[in-house]
Amino acid sequence: MTNSSPGHADPPTPLTAFRVAEHQAAYKRPAVSAAEAFTVLDDLMAVIEALCPSWLAKPAVKRMPDLRL
Repeated sequence: MTNSSPGHADPPTPLTAFRVAEHQAAYKRPAVSAAEAFTVLDDLMAVIEALCPSWLAKPAVKRMPDLRL
């Protein structure tokens, strides 16, 4: 039996609570165009390449046993 009287509201679901918090947030993210999004991604990749100039060598892939049931 649920208590649905006006004095006892059901607690919000996590999704509802997130939507309320999203609308109350002080930071509003402006919409960006697809071209601007790719420019930002390209800038991020340039930073990653500057911080990690060389990647670690990965071991060769070895033959796995047949794991079918």
